[in-house]
Amino acid sequence: MKKILIIKPSSLGDIIHALPVATAISRQISGVVIDWVVRPEYAEILQAHPAIRRIFFFDRGKWVRSSRMLQTLPEIIGMVRSIRQEHYDAVLDLQGLFRSGLLSFLSGSKLRLGFENAREFSTVFYNRKVKVPNEGIHAIDRYQLFLREMGIASPKLDYGLILPGEAVGFVEKLLVEEGIRSVRPLIALNPNARWETKQWLPDRFAVLADRLVDDLGAEVVFVGAASDGGWIQKILADVKKPVHNLAGKTTILQLAALLRKAALLVTCDSGPMHLAAAVGTKVLALFGPTDPVRTGPYGSENRVIQKDMDCSPCLRRSCPERTHLCMEAITADEVFQEVKQMLTTILT
Repeated sequence: MKKILIIKPSSLGDIIHALPVATAISRQISGVVIDWVVRPEYAEILQAHPAIRRIFFFDRGKWVRSSRMLQTLPEIIGMVRSIRQEHYDAVLDLQGLFRSGLLSFLSGSKLRLGFENAREFSTVFYNRKVKVPNEGIHAIDRYQLFLREMGIASPKLDYGLILPGEAVGFVEKLLVEEGIRSVRPLIALNPNARWETKQWLPDRFAVLADRLVDDLGAEVVFVGAASDGGWIQKILADVKKPVHNLAGKTTILQLAALLRKAALLVTCDSGPMHLAAAVGTKVLALFGPTDPVRTGPYGSENRVIQKDMDCSPCLRRSCPERTHLCMEAITADEVFQEVKQMLTTILT
């Protein structure tokens, strides 16, 4: 196999989980070419992986919005034609949905791999099915099963990311402009998540931020996308100590460079959580409705706080009882104490 296409359009965390597959293939198959199908908003992270040659944009909206389907049909056909012209030896569908499975079939490749338990009847498009012997494993370990199916050994996990100098330089300049002192530990807080049920209470993030500044002498930065601004402003309204709001001021790769400089990220279950783990930054993750065994921050140095409740993990985007008890049960003090313990070697 000298030419391979990986289909993993979203989301940010899932794409990061899949990167070690590309790293392992590139290091164990001499001269291999690896291309990737991804949603446009996540393409930047793939540009930091030297083994990925070509990126195809998969705009999900154009495949599902019937009102725009006729307008964008030529573009979709053009993408499929470009993929077919590459004559891939193998296509790996790591997304496992109907659209991604169909695209693997339309690629024209004679070898199409996908999970045997993939959803939306996507398995009908595969001619090599990857068995998942244990459902209760982390997403990274699930994707590694593709390597075994291909006869490739799973080496030491490596995301393969090389952050560009432009992103690193931007972050260094940003920190100087914000007046952030390098002699103090830099702690990043990511309070947002795509599901409301994953979010921790804003007043507790505020209390935590104040204690990190007061008791640890830390430089505290809030990170996230521009769309997170309203939620973060709600937190900042209760913050009494000097902190820095960098949400919306970085791209994905600039955020990766920022997180790499941080001593620790405290976060809800989110894409930045996995980005921090990928660049080697310690992560303290606050979990409620989701399962950290499957989607928690990967790595032995990372930690998770999750309460043992009958309803958790429920995997729901909204709380049926509207109580959010699983996240409310996490106190600011226990998060602060965990931060202190994780940063013992830095603070002493």
